[in-house]
Amino acid sequence: MISKGRLAVICNEKSGVSKASGKDWKSLTFVITTDDQYNPNLAFTTSNLVDVVKALPIGAEVEVEWNPGSREYNGNWYSEFKAWKITQVGGAPRAPLTSDTNGSDLPF
Repeated sequence: MISKGRLAVICNEKSGVSKASGKDWKSLTFVITTDDQYNPNLAFTTSNLVDVVKALPIGAEVEVEWNPGSREYNGNWYSEFKAWKITQVGGAPRAPLTSDTNGSDLPF
């Protein structure tokens, strides 16, 4: 599946050592905001794109290719969107909307 939006949040990186293989691992959750009217925020997890996501600026227009997945733990089911490719599209990220606190940006 493919989703397009603006990078909104990069959550803390998680890392550790695999008990089975003894190799280091890391993962990251990030959120994009789409233009959808309902449920515009999508949270993705990734383990192979951690450095790519961390290099992107907040507000960057991105295209994320992902697969849905679910797993069971202690009788409960958990779903996640697993990102396997992320591409920055367009130019520079959108600047956040701000206004001067003294109102000097008003036309009157």
